[in-house]
Amino acid sequence: MPSKLGAALTSLDYNGGLTAEQFLFYEMRIVSKMYTQGKPLEEILETVKRDNLFQYPTERQVSRLTRACYKHGLHAGRAHLCR
Repeated sequence: MPSKLGAALTSLDYNGGLTAEQFLFYEMRIVSKMYTQGKPLEEILETVKRDNLFQYPTERQVSRLTRACYKHGLHAGRAHLCR
């Protein structure tokens, strides 16, 4: 008899890519807002870097985390985070 948890996990598209990251609440809000405005990833990256929206010390971190937030938002549909 399969467990309910096992069935629930197999029915969803699970991606553990963000589990190693911090919570990223404010970063998710910033990226989600631009995503829901229809901006492509490259434009979001440029804006976040140019305006230092994440307030991170290096651009390498900014690019990596922007991509992670975008990917997470794309799969999860996080429009409610923009409010």
